[in-house]
Amino acid sequence: CDTNGGTLPFEVESIVRDVCGLLKTPVGIHAHNDSALGVANSVAAVGAGAIQVHGTINGFGERCGNADLTAIIPILQLKMGFKCLEEEKLKHLTGLSRYVYEVANIVPPGNQPFVGLSAFAHKGGVHVDAVGKNPRTYEHISPEKVGNQRRILVSELSGKSTILQKLSKYGIEKQPEMIKKILDKISDQVIKELGKDIAVIGVKRRGAILAERIKKIIDRKIAGDIDYGSLDITLYRDDFSDIGSGPIVSGSELLFDPEEKKILLVDDVLYTGRTVRAAVDQIIDYGRPKIIRLFVLVDRPNCRELPIQADYLGIKIIAGKKQIVDVKLREVDRVEEVIVREKT
Repeated sequence: CDTNGGTLPFEVESIVRDVCGLLKTPVGIHAHNDSALGVANSVAAVGAGAIQVHGTINGFGERCGNADLTAIIPILQLKMGFKCLEEEKLKHLTGLSRYVYEVANIVPPGNQPFVGLSAFAHKGGVHVDAVGKNPRTYEHISPEKVGNQRRILVSELSGKSTILQKLSKYGIEKQPEMIKKILDKISDQVIKELGKDIAVIGVKRRGAILAERIKKIIDRKIAGDIDYGSLDITLYRDDFSDIGSGPIVSGSELLFDPEEKKILLVDDVLYTGRTVRAAVDQIIDYGRPKIIRLFVLVDRPNCRELPIQADYLGIKIIAGKKQIVDVKLREVDRVEEVIVREKT
């Protein structure tokens, strides 16, 4: 037992080897993390002959914690060849870690090895390009083995490979086909979950274009004609007084009564959440819908200012506030693409 957590790995290895040489009794290791060596000391002990490891999920314990089993288990099994769990059970390790954090009401640290949200995240263009060609260049194991997943982050460091891999995750590597595939998939989900008696409302300008496309897809799939409308939320913006003189208002087109309707609200990019808030306020002024569900083509979750989330989502892009995410549509831009650019 390294009860005070102050022993170093080479000392643990020497002590355990000596004890194993003197005794026939099986030896175990109980390490604390006061020197940030709980995992290292446990692994060193096993290498020296220990056959049992004490630890806790996420390293929870007194003072600085105990040895973290979410790191020890995959190290022993994937790197040292000891079978601790069935492969399928090992894939639940990340889920178990996050469940324990949830029960403890603690936000999981993103940089936790093996199971952390950022354990297999890649942002720099060179890193992303290398991972796409050979994951072993920047990933010491396959994240799926422990139930985690690779994350490709879009930022000011991103190159072409970052964008392509972000899209390839959704099976939509070719940008001209990207939006079409997303809308078709979302339309199927909407029909399944909301039924055929729905209305689609888009936020002008590009949200309205996407909404009209969704209406046509759903009409074709159900052989019907669902209601469609578009909103100009200019007068409902919470910063309307700061816009200045002469704001351009193109007008809303809502030619049906939304009262008790199932509404699919559509926009191109979910950013702060303020546009969606304004759109919901405007819809309610027309009538009280039965439900409102939100679809956005692109979600920027790290930039939210209001507690608003999408019910249906195309892709998620993590970009800084110094970046702009542009959705370009053929009706107004003559191209179909999603791009990330610096503010000018």
